[in-house]
Amino acid sequence: SRFDVVHAHASVPAKICNLAFCHQHPKPVSIQTMQGWGLNKTRTMEEDDVKTMNSLDGVVVLNESGKSLLVSKGVEESLLRIIPNGVSTEIPPVCDLSTEISQFLQSRKWDMRFLCVGEVGERKNQLFLMRAIKQLNESGVDCCAVFMGPEQNEGYYDECVKESCVDEFCFWTGEVPNASSYMQHFDAVVLPSKSEGMPVSIIEAFRAKVLVFGSRISEIEELLSEQRGYLFDIESTQEFVERVTCFDSSSVPKITQNAYKLYRNQYTLSAVADAYFELYQN
Repeated sequence: SRFDVVHAHASVPAKICNLAFCHQHPKPVSIQTMQGWGLNKTRTMEEDDVKTMNSLDGVVVLNESGKSLLVSKGVEESLLRIIPNGVSTEIPPVCDLSTEISQFLQSRKWDMRFLCVGEVGERKNQLFLMRAIKQLNESGVDCCAVFMGPEQNEGYYDECVKESCVDEFCFWTGEVPNASSYMQHFDAVVLPSKSEGMPVSIIEAFRAKVLVFGSRISEIEELLSEQRGYLFDIESTQEFVERVTCFDSSSVPKITQNAYKLYRNQYTLSAVADAYFELYQN
């Protein structure tokens, strides 16, 4: 029996699916979700991806930012549909921290304890947070950060720590299953990314009612604007440092509640599943 729908999550697998089913009649409906626009594409790769997407029956983007980007690249707007990522409403139980992380967090009385989730590398931009933390500690605001995620390249984390001189203020766990289970041990989740598709860690923080600081890129702005978190510029650490230095903890309950409402209204897993099923049927 033939497939009814082929759903790919990047243009290369979508292209392969087109080739694989090209002699089948009738052909399956072909859909792609554009999870994020890679930073390392050549001009030829970009053109080939756009050509592939324009050959499909539909292209899903995660947000308005993704839609605008693809239209600017030449993807037909009539093909595009916005369906965001989502997470389950079943909140995972809070996991106990490992002995090593507990000892690190208890090594001094921190003013702010940050969690940064994601692959440690150039795109997620953890080096920015390290530099900011160094400035904050030098100015008398005791801050630390725990980084959860695999390295992009072996030795990258150590290079960042060496460059920013933050060994005593930072702790790296490596890859951790269910990182969202640890969010409530921290004062805030920080995402200083240079590029994102749609960061699930922010949605998970919304669900856990944990404060979020995020870089001022369009994909994160869509989530954190309207008093749902704090945005900061990544060209300089100045704005982030100022936000933390002037941080008012009394504002947290209102901000996290605003964020939680957005999550419940738009970013639950069931809402995403319903939207995809409707797309498949249409």
